[in-house]
Amino acid sequence: MGPDGLRIGAGVEGVVYGLGGGRVAKVWNGRPPAGLALTRRVYADLARHHLPFATPEIFEVEDHGASW
Repeated sequence: MGPDGLRIGAGVEGVVYGLGGGRVAKVWNGRPPAGLALTRRVYADLARHHLPFATPEIFEVEDHGASW
């Protein structure tokens, strides 16, 4: 378990932690993907449509520098 959540998955890109309330945090191995800004806009557009199923949305991105 991480300091703020339960580890729920890991893969090539990084580790995902469950934070509760339907929220997760992803910690990338290295830097986040280059297209993250576009992905964030697409997810935000989807969220505005109040679809009858869950869609991801990026609320915050933090860069803590290299951690290896």
